[in-house]
Amino acid sequence: MSAILIYRTLSDKEVAFVSHKAAEGARVFLAADIEPPVKLDGLELGSIVLNESKKNDANYGIVQDLLSFGDKEVNGKAIRDHLSIGHRSIWYYHKYRIFFTMRDRRYRALEIEQYASEYENLDVFTEQASQESTPSIQIHYKMSTSSLNLNTVFTFVTAFFSRCVAGWLQSLHLSKGKKHVIISTPKAVGPYIDLESLQTVPDDLYLGYLMQGAKDEFLFLDNMHVPKFKSRETYKVDSGHSTNIEGRERLYGEYILLRGWLSSKIRKERKQHALHLAAAYSTLQNQELTETHRQILSLVVGLDQTSKLFSLKYLSFRAFFNSKSYKTITAQDETAAWTKLILDAGKDENLSTIGVQHGAINDLNIAYLFTKGDHETPPIPDKTLVWGQHWKNMATTYGNYPNDSVIPVGQIRTDIIPKLEEARYNIFERSIPKEHAILVFATQPQPDKALMRRATIDTFNAVKKMTNLTLVIKMHPRERDPKYYHLIARDVGCENYLVDNTTDLYRVISSCDLMMTCYSVVGGEGVYFNKPLIILDHLKLDYCNFHEEGVAKQATSSEELQSFISQFLNGSLQIDTQRYEAFKSKYAHKIDGKVVARCMEVIKSLA
Repeated sequence: MSAILIYRTLSDKEVAFVSHKAAEGARVFLAADIEPPVKLDGLELGSIVLNESKKNDANYGIVQDLLSFGDKEVNGKAIRDHLSIGHRSIWYYHKYRIFFTMRDRRYRALEIEQYASEYENLDVFTEQASQESTPSIQIHYKMSTSSLNLNTVFTFVTAFFSRCVAGWLQSLHLSKGKKHVIISTPKAVGPYIDLESLQTVPDDLYLGYLMQGAKDEFLFLDNMHVPKFKSRETYKVDSGHSTNIEGRERLYGEYILLRGWLSSKIRKERKQHALHLAAAYSTLQNQELTETHRQILSLVVGLDQTSKLFSLKYLSFRAFFNSKSYKTITAQDETAAWTKLILDAGKDENLSTIGVQHGAINDLNIAYLFTKGDHETPPIPDKTLVWGQHWKNMATTYGNYPNDSVIPVGQIRTDIIPKLEEARYNIFERSIPKEHAILVFATQPQPDKALMRRATIDTFNAVKKMTNLTLVIKMHPRERDPKYYHLIARDVGCENYLVDNTTDLYRVISSCDLMMTCYSVVGGEGVYFNKPLIILDHLKLDYCNFHEEGVAKQATSSEELQSFISQFLNGSLQIDTQRYEAFKSKYAHKIDGKVVARCMEVIKSLA
């Protein structure tokens, strides 16, 4: 028997080929992110699914490959040191991105291997040229020819130059005496509850209360991310950061970048960086490397144009900080390339750097994983403010962070919890029947598209027949289009749901009866509100330790999920209050409304 695996869009000729093979009895399987061709309507189409243990092994294997790549010595020094721009290595700016590219390639190879073991003959339609045809496996390779999204290009260019002009005007009126810089980003803006009025306002979802508490000594450096110009998704510039929020003194980073590009000195330094990297590529390509390390190196070299842009940004912000007298710089998502570049520039101009935890730290989150060799020239902020002791243990154990560089302070957003619990306001009282229980599914844009789709399908299947329940899909801030969920709900036949991407997260949590997630840290925030929690964890990885800590039930299928929901609703399952309190202490330090005060104490102590 034969099978067909489809990983890319097919031409009309290829669709005809697939139809012919299917008529002869071939099974057809599609990758999760591929829309079924209209001309294949009527065929039974399966989904490409990789054995879950193989996925798990692949993830851990790639992490070790990446860590060992940076450490590998060539001609007396580590590869990461060959790939340097000034005092910094571009390796740390690319490592996270390369992890997902390598993971997708390995998944693809394992999937082909898995289906080849089940079928005598295999046709694979792919845009990856990482595998050759064999007598039983026919690879139909076609390079992706996705064109520029002109709407995205126009929107970004317009926003970039308008922010350059606005930044120039802002620079003319910068107050003197500023000591501290906080990096903000339109990407993180969303609905947020004001601490004083309890009204929902647009603000930074991770640093909002820290920014609300910052006074005259602070400058807010607004850093717009560069989009993927070939992405089909609509790119928007969030209006929440188009003007100052509550009069905060703001400077757009695009102005700093443009000034750097116009500087002949910086362009000269950038050219020197480019020549150094070109020589490093040549040196490394002529060395004996494992096949995996050679693949990683090829990806680094393929990102050379991005490295040149990174060099420009690093040099531009370094020149800016050199001309000022700031003492500290603080950011969340501090390991992301576009933010890390600014922190590194500040550090090299003697600013103290502070990172604020924004997601889970574990042995699979490559953003937080470093070897002891990495720390010879520390690639991390001087201080990292984490939510609780557990996260500090993760950073020091798996990331080799120095013990005194990681400080548990609590989670900034929890400062609103005491006030919300006192107010007891139900945000859904007009949109959901009073007799309905409310289940909130905190989603996230998972890199594994097949697993994300499976989780969504299982969730809708679990609740579609529950007439006394409404499912609320609470979209992640990086998710833009609710259409994804509406289409799956339609296919599954689920009607008792709504999708929310405009309401403040904590208002949603405080208003629900129980919560579920896959591996989002938002599950822990449900625990902060004493909400019953279920994790839909097909791979049984328990990334955030919710199940291990006894604060969540672990479902691996739609049936298990449905059972846990029913048991919580009928009272046969209840939360373990003792374990909930222990979890809060371990993972969130203190929920006392004073997290911002503890953050400020650390920041000001470094000035």
